[in-house]
Amino acid sequence: MNVDEIAAVIHIGLAAVIMLLAAIATTKILSVVGDSKYVRGWRLFIALMTVFYVVYVAVLSGVLAGVTDGLVVLTGVGFFVGALATYVAVRLGSLTIADLTETTVSKAYTENIIRSMMHTLIALSPDLRIETANQSACSLLGYTEEEIIGMPMATICPLEELFGVTGTEDLIRAGPISSVERTYCAKDGSKIPVLFAGSITTDNASGGMRSIVCVAGDITERKRAEEALVEKSAALARSNAELNQFAYVASHDLQAPLRSVVSFLQLLESRYKDKLDSDGERFITRAVDAGGRMRTLIHDLLSYARLQTQARPFEPCDLSALLDRVLGNLQITLEETGAVVTHDSLPSVTGDDTQLEQLFQNLIGNAIKFRDGQAPRIHIGVAPSDRDWLFSIRDNGIGMEPKYAERIFLIFQRLHGRAEYPGTGIGLAIAKNVVERHGGTIWVESELGEGSTFYFRIRGQEETNATG
Repeated sequence: MNVDEIAAVIHIGLAAVIMLLAAIATTKILSVVGDSKYVRGWRLFIALMTVFYVVYVAVLSGVLAGVTDGLVVLTGVGFFVGALATYVAVRLGSLTIADLTETTVSKAYTENIIRSMMHTLIALSPDLRIETANQSACSLLGYTEEEIIGMPMATICPLEELFGVTGTEDLIRAGPISSVERTYCAKDGSKIPVLFAGSITTDNASGGMRSIVCVAGDITERKRAEEALVEKSAALARSNAELNQFAYVASHDLQAPLRSVVSFLQLLESRYKDKLDSDGERFITRAVDAGGRMRTLIHDLLSYARLQTQARPFEPCDLSALLDRVLGNLQITLEETGAVVTHDSLPSVTGDDTQLEQLFQNLIGNAIKFRDGQAPRIHIGVAPSDRDWLFSIRDNGIGMEPKYAERIFLIFQRLHGRAEYPGTGIGLAIAKNVVERHGGTIWVESELGEGSTFYFRIRGQEETNATG
C-alpha cells in the first residue's frame, strides 16, 4: 500500500471518528434543550450527512490515489464503518446520554428542593451514618456539611429514641412514623426539641434496608410557650385557691364580730329608745339595717367562696327531686307572691347536688324577685343538645336591656337600687360559677318589660369530669 492509499484510509477513519463525535455532542445538546421529536430529526440528519461525508472522502481519496481495486474495497469498508459508527452514535445518544442528562437534571432539581427546605432533612445509610443533610439541619445542629456527612446518627439521636426500636429488622417491621416529639443533640451539647417524621426505604430484591429519611422541625419556641402557659396556669390556680380561701376565712371570721355589733345595737335600741331623741333613734335604726345588710353580704360571699373550698365530687343527680327541694325552700315566697312554676320532664345528670340546687334556687328566686306587680309565671324547659342538656328558665318579669346581658353575671353587679330590689349582686355570679364547673355555659335573652329567659348548658354524664 503506497502513501496515497494510506492517506485515503486515514481520511476515511478520520471521517468516521469526526462524525461519531459530532453525533454524540449534537445529541447531548439537543437532549438538554430540545424537544424529543427535534432530537430524532437531527439524529437522522446527522446519519445522512455521515454517509454523504464518508462517500465523499472515499471518492476524493480514490481519485487522488488513482483508484485501484484494493482502494475500492477499502472505500467500501470505510463506508460500512462510518455508517455503523453513526448508527452506534445515534443509539448511544438515545439510550444513555439523554437518560444521563435527565437523571442529572432530576437530581439537581431534588437537591434544590432539599436545600431550600425549612425543616431539617437527614438521610442515613444502612449502617446508620449520615449520607445527606440539608442546610437547615447543619444550621440547627451547628455542624458544617463536611463535619456532619459520615457522622453516626446516634451522635444526634439514638435509633431507639427516634423510632422506639433497637435493630434495623425491627425498624423495617415498625414502618414509618410521623408527628412525634423527639430531642436532637447539637454540636455544643444543647438539647433541641423537634417534631419528627421518619421513613425507611428497603431494597426490593433483598428486602434489606437501603436508607432512612429523617425530617424534623424545631419546636423550641412552642415548647417554651407551652411551659410558660403551664406555669401561668399553675400560678393562676394557686392565686384563685388562695383568694377563695381568703374569702372563706374572712367572711367566716367576720360573722362573729358582726353579730356582736348588731346585737349590741339592738340591745341599745331596746333599752335606751325612750332616752334618745329622733336623731339618735334614726342613727341606731340605720346602724342595725347596715349591720343586717353586712351580714347578708358576708353570708353570700361565704356561699360564693364555698363553691371552691367545699366543692364535692360529682355523682348522679335526679333533677326532678332536686327541683322539689328548691320549691320547698321557696314555698313561703311562692305563696306570698302567687308565683306559679311549671317545668318539662327533668333528666338525671352527673354533678354536685348541692351546687345544682343552689343554681336552680338562685335563678328561680331572681325570677320571683324581679316582677312587675303581676303574679310571676316561671317555666323551666329542657332539651337535649348534642351530648349536653340545654335548660331554660323563662319568666314574665321586668326584663332588662340587652346591653346588660354580660354585666349581670359579674360579682356585686346590680342594675337596681336596694330600695327597689334587695340583694347583694352575687346570686348570678354563683350561678355562672356552678354552670362552668359542670362544663357548661350560661347566658340570658331579655328585653326591658318583656321578661327574661336564662339558658344554661350542662354536659352529659359521659362528658363531665368526675371531680369537677
